[in-house]
Amino acid sequence: TLRGGLRYEEINKDVDFLRCDSTPYSGCSPLPLRTGNRKDKKFQPAITLETRPAEDVMIYTSFKKGFKSGGFSGTDGLPFNPESANAYEIGLKSRFFDKRVLFNLTAFRSNYKDLQVSSFDPATALFLTTNAASARTQGLEAELQLAVTQNFKLSGNVTYLDATYEDFTKSQCWAGQTAALGCVTVGASSTQDLSGVTTPYAPNWSGSIAADWSKDIGSGLTLKAGSDLYFTSRFATSTDIHPDSFQEKFAKLNARIGLSTESGWDLSLAVRNLTDKRTAAFKNTIPGGFNSIAAFTEPPRTFTIQTRYKF
Repeated sequence: TLRGGLRYEEINKDVDFLRCDSTPYSGCSPLPLRTGNRKDKKFQPAITLETRPAEDVMIYTSFKKGFKSGGFSGTDGLPFNPESANAYEIGLKSRFFDKRVLFNLTAFRSNYKDLQVSSFDPATALFLTTNAASARTQGLEAELQLAVTQNFKLSGNVTYLDATYEDFTKSQCWAGQTAALGCVTVGASSTQDLSGVTTPYAPNWSGSIAADWSKDIGSGLTLKAGSDLYFTSRFATSTDIHPDSFQEKFAKLNARIGLSTESGWDLSLAVRNLTDKRTAAFKNTIPGGFNSIAAFTEPPRTFTIQTRYKF
């Protein structure tokens, strides 16, 4: 089977930008008003080829073009370029043993041009959007589901990811970065070269393992219980790849138990992050904080009661 598609986008943006020439406390002196406009347009083709060597086995390959329009940075009102990506994928989707075992395997690669990067500037306490000339994301993903019995299922998935800036010679320096640490200052501009360095939020390894169980207990009620474990290796949380911005590897356990009815009602109690693992969603330099790092944490152990109705 051969599938194809084509999308065309045309995006217009205008900006009127005005801010102070320093951190806007007392004595703010507004800079001259900056105005601008831009138009971005892009054809985005997609094509997928599938073959089925057996009834429950499909092998496929695909190519897609992606696009994100350019814009204007919130720090200085200057324009940044559109981002584009060429995405390639090849994979296997299959079911075995009377459909009790599902196994999927995918290899993927995306090449980015003018990747849009938002960096925190501790001097102005604002975010600056620029473009990395190129970046690459590639890896493998495997998924396995096993119906042990009619009421008990095991599942798991694992992803290996290699994501790097291929060409990013003008990245913003992190606060406190010196020339010996790779920060190059020319005039009022200080930049570092992140070519060949990992992109943020790109752990080499991540995945999950889950178990789900259910049992009919009579009177139209079904008791359900489940648990899943999410794990990840070390990854950066800031786009300037500050050495202290990395989140170390961790694993988080979730659990749930509930009742469902034949009429469509479902009531459940769930706990997320059962072991109360403390992790950071984002880290950045504290403005005026002598290059200290602030961590914005993810939720601790959290209990929820949820009800749903299916109709």
